[in-house]
Amino acid sequence: MYRVLKPGGYAQLIETGPEWSCGPKTASIVLFLDDFFGKRNMLLRCGVYVADMLKAAGFVDVKCEVIKMNLGVWAGEDGRLGRDITIGGLSGMRDHVMREGGCGRFSSASDFDRQMDEITDEWDDMEGSHTEVRVFTARKPL
Repeated sequence: MYRVLKPGGYAQLIETGPEWSCGPKTASIVLFLDDFFGKRNMLLRCGVYVADMLKAAGFVDVKCEVIKMNLGVWAGEDGRLGRDITIGGLSGMRDHVMREGGCGRFSSASDFDRQMDEITDEWDDMEGSHTEVRVFTARKPL
């Protein structure tokens, strides 16, 4: 990213987490994904490191805005959108997990989808469900 950005240009990155204030189904899937990513030397909750990574890459004027994103219909249209976008991101991991045989948690792709539906219901039913969104901006020096 740094290499291809013109001098003076800006980069913007958006990450969710690291904390999720939701129910037990959400906590369970987040712990599973932490482990799944960790076994591949990847971080699910990388948002806490992004600012330092941008600085280490040579970016300046690095800023991070933390926004509370409500999850669930209880929070109106914003909560529904937050829910749908977040579930979409989590659901996008299904094929990777299933290529690994479900990793001892999922018996099939439909089982994965069912668990995502349960998390959706949990967010809709649990007023106050939310996560953080971190929006990072950084500039390549002139």
